Formats: sequence, structure tokens, C-alpha cells
Amino acid sequence: MKVESKKQACVTQRAEHAKALLEAKKQGEGAYKAMKLKIAQDKLKVAEAKKQEKLQIAAAKQAEKAKTTAAKKAKGAQARLTRKHKAIHEEQLSHPLSMQANEEESLGANTFTDEDDGKFSLHPNDLDNCLKLCSALCILLRQRLTDDDIVHAEQLISEYGTELIMLYGTGAIKPNHHYATHIGDCVRNFRPLHDFWTFLFEQLNKILKSFRTNNHANGELKTTFFEEFHQMSEVARLTFRLHSYPEESIPSQATQIMLKASNDEHGTVAGLALLTEEIELTSVDGISLHY
Repeated sequence: MKVESKKQACVTQRAEHAKALLEAKKQGEGAYKAMKLKIAQDKLKVAEAKKQEKLQIAAAKQAEKAKTTAAKKAKGAQARLTRKHKAIHEEQLSHPLSMQANEEESLGANTFTDEDDGKFSLHPNDLDNCLKLCSALCILLRQRLTDDDIVHAEQLISEYGTELIMLYGTGAIKPNHHYATHIGDCVRNFRPLHDFWTFLFEQLNKILKSFRTNNHANGELKTTFFEEFHQMSEVARLTFRLHSYPEESIPSQATQIMLKASNDEHGTVAGLALLTEEIELTSVDGISLHY
């Protein structure tokens, strides 16, 4: 019924427009053009009103759908929580001596067994476990290490992985957790991590990817890489050397301006300046701490 009334309204409106154009044409060309423009504007307003109406209807449907979904999730979560509490209560009744211990365990587990609400939550014991990993990293990042240090770090990493499984299950284990168990052997074979880590090379790869190659081929690509990298390295080296001047000097102030400008342009010069500083510090470390 509503569709039919809309169709009838459209037919009536077209008839009125035709009649108005006919009357305006009798009055002259200017009146005819003005009426034609007015009719076009009216059509645009009607079309815009229909568009807004459709958008409002779609938004209302989307909101209702989201509301229904949220209600279902909340209802499911509540049902799961009720079942868990019921199971805990039955277990407590069957083991009255361990009632208090089970109650404390349930308080720590309720947050993490819910599939929807708890999957992004941390276990209360996660902090203590994470500190074991942090302690291992602090040991392995030392400039000098002994065999006892390496053994201690390996033990901490092993305890971290074991407790991680206890807290979150085997699904929380990733390949990097396995790789970490071999860090001790790597340190024994290649000395402290700072002597062979790949952060510097990964940073260089990121810089190389930022160069504009313009689809060069037949050796031109290598030339483009070399020219771009050489130019940016020289700018970075110059920036780093100017930065070593006294803070109130003109070279130091110019460096601050260059670094600020480069930070606004994704940090290219600043990154290379830090890269040059890291290269020089690495060279110093390699000479003074070599053993």
C-alpha cells in the first residue's frame, strides 16, 4: 500500500511539472528556463531526502543487529559463567575440605575461561612470569657473560615457557618461544647478543625499501640504491658531526632544525643520524670489548 501511494505521488508530481513547464513556456523563454531549473532542484531535494531515509533505515537496522548480537553474547557468557559456578559448587560439596582453595582458584579463573570477555585478559600471575623473561633478557644483553650467567638465563627462559603453558595452555606457545630456548647455545657459539644481532641490518633493509627505484632495471636499480644510500649516509654523518658541537653553537642549532624537519618527513635524516651513531658505537664496542 505504501509503495502504491509513492508511485501515485510520483505520477502526480510529474504531471504537475509538465503543466508548470507548459505554463512557463507561454510566458517566454526566460520563464521556461527558470521553471526547468526549479523542477531540477526539486528533484535533487527529493532524491537527497530518499537517500537520507535509506541511510537512516540502514543505520537503524545495523544498530538493532549489533544490539541483538551483544545481547546474545552477554546471555551466552552469563550461561557459561552460571554453569562454571554450578560445577565448582558441586565439586566443593563433594570435597568440603578443599572448599576454600577451590574458591580462590575459581576467582582467578573466571576472567580467563570466558571465550568472549576473557581472551584479551592477563592472568594474575602473568606479571611474575613475565619478569622471568625480562630477567633473562637483562642477563643476555650484558656486554660480558660467564657460563653461569648463560645457564641462569636458560633456566629463566625455560621456567617462563613452562609457566606460560600452565597459565594459558599450549595454544599460547609460538615458534619464537622455541627459538628462545636456543639463545644460550647461540651465545656460547657467537658471544654476547650485541655482537651478532640483526637490528642494524633490518633497519638498513627498511631504509633501502623506502628508496624510489622507478622500476629501473639492467643494473640501474643497483646504481639508484647506491646513490640514494650514499647521499643519505653523508647527510646523516654530517648531521651527527654537527650535533656534537656545543649546544648553543650555530652548527648544533642547525642540526636541531634539520632533525626537526626530517622528523616531520618520517624521520629519514634523524634515523640515519642515529644509525651512524650506532655504527660508530658498535665499532667502538667491537674494539674495546673484544675478548
